[in-house]
Amino acid sequence: MNFHEVLNSANELTTLFNSSTNYEMVKKVTLGHPKDPLDELYFIKLVTWSYGFFVEAGQSAFRELGNLLKVFDPPAATRNGINNKTVQDLRTVFTHNLTGDERSSGARARRQVDIWLLQNGGSPTDWESCCKALCSLVIETITNLRVCWDNVISGEEDRASSIEKIREAVENKWAPHELDRMIEEAVQVYNISGLDVVAYRKLRWEEWSDLLKCFSNRNDADVGLRRIIHAELKAKFL
Repeated sequence: MNFHEVLNSANELTTLFNSSTNYEMVKKVTLGHPKDPLDELYFIKLVTWSYGFFVEAGQSAFRELGNLLKVFDPPAATRNGINNKTVQDLRTVFTHNLTGDERSSGARARRQVDIWLLQNGGSPTDWESCCKALCSLVIETITNLRVCWDNVISGEEDRASSIEKIREAVENKWAPHELDRMIEEAVQVYNISGLDVVAYRKLRWEEWSDLLKCFSNRNDADVGLRRIIHAELKAKFL
């Protein structure tokens, strides 16, 4: 298993999902690709790319598809849940400066990652084995989603309604990172120092979500929300 196989699986699911719904359910991942040899750097880039695919490129779509998987194949849904948590824990540990507080979520993630690395790479860590194990995990997760969606759209009677339901669900959901990027964009434009982007988003989300309901489609809502955020930050901090 290597990243080339991961990328092929991801591209197949993305193409299938986007073409069958006639909507950009899964966005393009622009993160750098891991390159040989299969060492620690390869592993870290694989973790980052995998997180970008599952969480940033298609979080809302994969969440809805995961709900369908719970009905279609409960054991596969359980494995996907565990796999997704593993990717999130790996990303937390390898890309964040975690505190030493043993009660924190970061400490819990570190303990889980230590166990995973030991189980899959031994001691000292065999990074090639870890890279192959993570590739296998990601491909399994993608395959479960693809098989589920294949089955959903194969039935002529339910195909149209299933596509409409999942499109509607995705269009009406906004991932936190999407909003954070809009705020970060405005912060850079207006040179606002020290603003906690996540805290600001949590503070304003309830009102923003009400405003988003006033738009007829996702694209117009995206443009409108960006304007709202820019206007707010400009009025409040300049």
